[in-house]
Amino acid sequence: MKIRHGFVSNSSTSSFCIFGAEIDKDIFLDKMRKLNPKIDVMFALFEEREKFNEGDTIDYEAPSIDDVKEDALEIAEEMLMKMGLEIETAGYEGDYYYIGRDFTSIKRNETRNQFETSIKKAVKKLFPKQKCTLYEGTYQS
Repeated sequence: MKIRHGFVSNSSTSSFCIFGAEIDKDIFLDKMRKLNPKIDVMFALFEEREKFNEGDTIDYEAPSIDDVKEDALEIAEEMLMKMGLEIETAGYEGDYYYIGRDFTSIKRNETRNQFETSIKKAVKKLFPKQKCTLYEGTYQS
């Protein structure tokens, strides 16, 4: 008989625990759009296509706004990683994204104070008025 000692899950539920900031999805994407020309072009093309096709009943195989947001989020995730931050989307449910770091990412010689201070500084560069704290949640994956 095999006994498993590691993490075992046969559930479609995921959870997260992150120290950082809770950011409204639209505010986050607007900020990323201002910071990254590629994201801005993606949204601009979508908006222009929507204006052009307004009232048209033909179903074009063009990306939906959700597709554009998902692609933008991938680019934003790369930007955040370069700043030492992670993003938690909570399974794309809800109205917020969480940016910060998971506690499992604490470096070997990093104190909790250093960990929290580094996150606060990085978040402040993007969202100066946001306060950082601990966020945790569960969602269907």
